[in-house]
Amino acid sequence: MGANAQTTVQKFLSGAVLTAEQQNTSAATGVPVFATTVTRDAAFGGANKVLAEGQTCYLEDANVVQYYDGAAWATVGPAAGGNLIINGNMEIAQRGTAAVTTSGGYGPCDRWINLAAGDTFSTTQVAFASGDALYNPTTGNTAAQFFSQVVVTSVANAANYYILSQRAENVRLMAGKTVTVSFWARATSGTPLIGVEFAQSFGTGGSPSADVNGTGQAVTLSTTWTKYTQQHTLGSLSGITLGTTANTSFSRVNFWLDAGSNFNTRSGSIGQATKTVSIAQVQVELGSTATSFAQEATGVTLARCQRYYAKTFPFATAPAQNTASELGAIFGGPSVTDVSFITTWVFPVRMRVAPTLTTFSPNAASSNWSNQSGKIPTVVGLGVGDSAVSLRGTTATSPGGAHSIHATAVAEL
Repeated sequence: MGANAQTTVQKFLSGAVLTAEQQNTSAATGVPVFATTVTRDAAFGGANKVLAEGQTCYLEDANVVQYYDGAAWATVGPAAGGNLIINGNMEIAQRGTAAVTTSGGYGPCDRWINLAAGDTFSTTQVAFASGDALYNPTTGNTAAQFFSQVVVTSVANAANYYILSQRAENVRLMAGKTVTVSFWARATSGTPLIGVEFAQSFGTGGSPSADVNGTGQAVTLSTTWTKYTQQHTLGSLSGITLGTTANTSFSRVNFWLDAGSNFNTRSGSIGQATKTVSIAQVQVELGSTATSFAQEATGVTLARCQRYYAKTFPFATAPAQNTASELGAIFGGPSVTDVSFITTWVFPVRMRVAPTLTTFSPNAASSNWSNQSGKIPTVVGLGVGDSAVSLRGTTATSPGGAHSIHATAVAEL
């Protein structure tokens, strides 16, 4: 608690005379300063005290200024660090919108990975309808276009589970801190449980410490879109050895939708049950205060996602062989027939690490360069870095730079 932090807000009665100390305290802080929302609420409570619309305060733990709108406290400034989740609005789906049904598969929404054992599932990106709460929200909420929907078929077994997870790069950002996670969710039927857990991974290279799992907190869903808020405190780095490979450590937020008894602690003891769950506007911020979802321009979110996944295909085109489209493709070719050539794909943003490259022919079920005049060069990746890759076409080439190829670059955590 800082030097200016208060634990009470004094109520002066009619005829009271302010002391110099009281005047100096008011002048020094400008607005009441509190360590947390707990001390704020305690200070404004009690006899002869009524919260008035327009009352302001400053919270030290979240580094925000708040005002009372007549019904609840609202935040003027964003929490320190903003939203630590990328694509929490579920709007970017570079891999395409087809359902994901395989454990370890990302998407459809970028940065979100599906993890499962024993259970079956299907995860899709779904558009909000005009009548949904977040499509045209009331004051205090921000509009959303998409949400993630997961259909989980539970198979009873202590070791079975399903998790929708995001890995936030750099474990240092949350280590030893209290974070607030907020999200909107609903179930298609009933009142199922889901759990939220924060865990830590300390990177690769050398001899890093083992992952540290967290203690989950459960929430009970309804069939109505509802905003849920939780506080979690992550472990410090005291006694922890980080990996020596740069950009490989991360914290992760796990949404447990199904959990056998082996995972009671991590999942918040949600148990096992078949369910359909929708999740939207996930936000993780430092401190103990949940602010309104931090909207950002679509191009900003896309660029943040491209640090981990990039493609040459148009935004709305799912990567695939033989799409019959060269839009956005990489082109290259020699000046004479049957001579090798080299060209470069510069990634949209610098990627987390040198990515894994996959190539796609625009006009064949092949990973090689396109067929031009009966010539199909073999593709070879050269010098894959975190900012660009050079691609060679070897032999069987057609002159004039007519060959094309698509590619994806993956640098997920």
